[in-house]
Amino acid sequence: MQEQQPSLSAYFRKEELKISLPSKGAFYPPGTLELDSNAEVGVYPMTALDELTLKTPDGLLSGEATFKVIKSCVPAIKDPWVMPSIDVDSVLIGIRIASYGANMRVTSMVPKTNTKQEHEINLMTLLDSRKQLNIDTKVMLGNGVTIVGKPSSYREMQSIRRETFEKQRLSRTINNSNMDEAEKEKEFNKIFATLTMLNVQTLTDNIDTIVTPEGTFDDIASKQQFVNNVELKHVNMIRNKVDEINVIGSLPKYTVQTPEEDVEKGAPATYEVPVMLDNSDFFVFQS
Repeated sequence: MQEQQPSLSAYFRKEELKISLPSKGAFYPPGTLELDSNAEVGVYPMTALDELTLKTPDGLLSGEATFKVIKSCVPAIKDPWVMPSIDVDSVLIGIRIASYGANMRVTSMVPKTNTKQEHEINLMTLLDSRKQLNIDTKVMLGNGVTIVGKPSSYREMQSIRRETFEKQRLSRTINNSNMDEAEKEKEFNKIFATLTMLNVQTLTDNIDTIVTPEGTFDDIASKQQFVNNVELKHVNMIRNKVDEINVIGSLPKYTVQTPEEDVEKGAPATYEVPVMLDNSDFFVFQS
């Protein structure tokens, strides 16, 4: 009888916590998400490789680094590229809690006095106060057409962010160049046209289906054609519904107490600070 070899698997990382998703599992393509019986996903701590991955500038810009870390730490999400954008912040906070604990020190500036203040926030409390999906994602335009909205996927969101970043960087380069004013204006107009198209693309990404008396349309070409040719008031109705969808899962600001000496100088007694999910320092261990 062959002797069983010892294994180190008992010492490997284990699932640290479970979190619910703001989307409640909606908007995922079939086979890309496995929720447990409580409609939650398990979160594992990062490995050393995961942490190094998040320090790769090119990987952060492309979204590839975040994709790899989510796939490693939240195996229930089979393809992070297709996850709805409204779930991303919650998943990243879950990974940070699993890896470093729920408390995180942050620095803010006191209003009026600009005094730098360090304080600690509890990320689990932020997770518990997220907005969940409990709205109707449809909007009726009043002309027989109903738009079914959806959040962008992580891939779509990251693509728009990357393209916007590149155009903003190009704009700064042109502004600091030796081009004459006419040439600069020509190049700026090209950038503006691209950014305008990105706004249209973002709105198109947030349309799931267009339902008309004649039929239902869900292909990209039809959605782009529709957005480019309908009345402005209908586009604004769609945009309002999209904005309503995209605040789902957003993290609330947290309230900070102002030091007494700053209050005496005219600062408010409390002020609100947003949680910034900058992967370059959000996933850093704080001793």
